[in-house]
Amino acid sequence: MATSDARYEANDPETGAYFKATIRDIKLGKVLTEFEDGWKTLWVPADKVEVLAQGAEDEPWGWWPAVIKSTKANVALVRFAGFGDDCDDIIDLEHIRPANKSPSIDLRPIQRVELTLPAILRSVSAGPITSTLPNIRADTGVIAITYDGPAHKIIVVGTETCLNKAKLLIDLHVQHLTELQVIRNKTEQYRAELAKAQEKVTTGHVEEFTVDLSTIGYAIGAKGSRVQRVQQMPGIMNVQIDAETGKIRILAESPQAAAAARHELEFLQESIQLTPDAVAWVIGKNGRVIQHIEASSKANRIKVQDGTVTIFGTRDSVSNAKMLIESHLAYRSQFEKYQREQEEVQKQLHHLQVETGMRPVPYNAAPNGEPAGESTAADAKKSDGQHQQQSQRTGPKPGRRRGGGQRPRGEESSGPEGSANKPQPNQPNPRRSRQGKQQRAQDKEGQPPVKAEQQPAAV
Repeated sequence: MATSDARYEANDPETGAYFKATIRDIKLGKVLTEFEDGWKTLWVPADKVEVLAQGAEDEPWGWWPAVIKSTKANVALVRFAGFGDDCDDIIDLEHIRPANKSPSIDLRPIQRVELTLPAILRSVSAGPITSTLPNIRADTGVIAITYDGPAHKIIVVGTETCLNKAKLLIDLHVQHLTELQVIRNKTEQYRAELAKAQEKVTTGHVEEFTVDLSTIGYAIGAKGSRVQRVQQMPGIMNVQIDAETGKIRILAESPQAAAAARHELEFLQESIQLTPDAVAWVIGKNGRVIQHIEASSKANRIKVQDGTVTIFGTRDSVSNAKMLIESHLAYRSQFEKYQREQEEVQKQLHHLQVETGMRPVPYNAAPNGEPAGESTAADAKKSDGQHQQQSQRTGPKPGRRRGGGQRPRGEESSGPEGSANKPQPNQPNPRRSRQGKQQRAQDKEGQPPVKAEQQPAAV
């Protein structure tokens, strides 16, 4: 094929091979050819040549078959095949080449395929797609490859082998272009979300505060459950907790939402100092009083140690717990007053029962922190039950002597005095029971039975 410097491939008659050559001169039927690097120069038969010409100004340049009529210097007079002498023209030698004797293309093995692009690539510019087509053609050897924009298809023409290679390469390009488009779409989505988030941050409300490190665990919750729950509250955009400094930062859409989140996360630790004689009153029997205050106030924890009550919880729960403790302490003097009155009345009743020979009722002082009369009534009832069971175990069985023999019938009606002094069936004998002996000893001393006061256990 000729170039601007009249280079083409010429056949060497001695070897039969084609080499790069340059036309140096043309005579009738022959072309003076100089092979590459000055290897040799010879005349090559070329009665028929091809001329680079243009049929009209609006037509492209092409190689036209022609015959050289004469030559002079660097030009030749040629007659185009199929035209008369009125179409003869003078052509520069650099625009003349020997006729191409290559056979025409056999269209039988040529095939055509259409490859449709995925939907994600149909809405984007065709530039990334069309820019890959020349490389695909060069790498696979297909005859033609084009892109049909309206139909979103790549059209490939070539042999079966070349088409298979082109399909593999096109699939690879389409896969990568699709992945790149997914990344671009995600980037645009994130860019929009970023702009929206920046707008919220600019117009949002920030609440920052610091809590004591001893309460930071309550704000975080088990495995972060509490802070996660707060982040799901309406109007809350973000919650950050620094466990090392105790600093909490809340980003909300409004001051009201930020205040609601702070109410859930701001934990306090406050203490109340008690006098030594008030500790048992605040704790209560078996810790029931302090446990009730902790549950009612919804405080996370209330600890009593060395006369100090320490309350852990939110601001509201700590305030409620302090209020309940102070109110409970205010009732202490009244309870003590009524307990003393109750004990005095019980004591007088006991002495009266002893002096008159009636069965005395034991009594106990109500423990600190318990309503007067509650524990003493229960203790009295328990004591009566124990006394009755003891009498049943120690009293004689009806109808039998201690020696095991049957009692004569006459003894049952031996007189009112005898029957009155003898124990009746199912009735304990106070002189023979152990509890009766203890009771008689107490009656002689004139002192009421008093149990040791039990101190309630600390929480």
